[in-house]
Amino acid sequence: MQNRLIPDFRPETTEEISETYTPAGGTEQTATYKIGNANPIIGGILDKFAWVRTHVAAVWWNRLAGITLKSKIEQMDESIAQLNGKMPTFTTISAVFKGDCNTITTAGFHGQLIGEDAINGPGFYAYMLVFVYVRTNLTQVAIGYNVNKIALRRVYDGIWNDWRVI
Repeated sequence: MQNRLIPDFRPETTEEISETYTPAGGTEQTATYKIGNANPIIGGILDKFAWVRTHVAAVWWNRLAGITLKSKIEQMDESIAQLNGKMPTFTTISAVFKGDCNTITTAGFHGQLIGEDAINGPGFYAYMLVFVYVRTNLTQVAIGYNVNKIALRRVYDGIWNDWRVI
């Protein structure tokens, strides 16, 4: 008869857990843990509250690595400070664009005001933003210049949708 209060670490009673993670700036790694069932009472409690194992391990790992909440916040503050003043400013060219809007496919802010009579345009004077997913899939957003309208359309695999005012 086995004493149920003594930990049982036989290979067939040991649970193995693997998880894959990527540390900041590092490569993907896999960690494998072996967890033994300490005894029926404690093992049952740990099974019901598995998050305890995970969170205690995370706290312990951060403690070993010297990472504190304060240090993470300071790190984020530094990152935000580095971004200050780096937002690009947009200036428009004074000439109105009357060409084919299907040719405006570069991601970002289009520097010319789109004319109300531009080919394949939204039908009103507008500023144009372009979002590109891949070379053949993009979304154009037209923001009204002298009207309170926003319209968008997309091209998917070379097929343009009609403008839709939202």
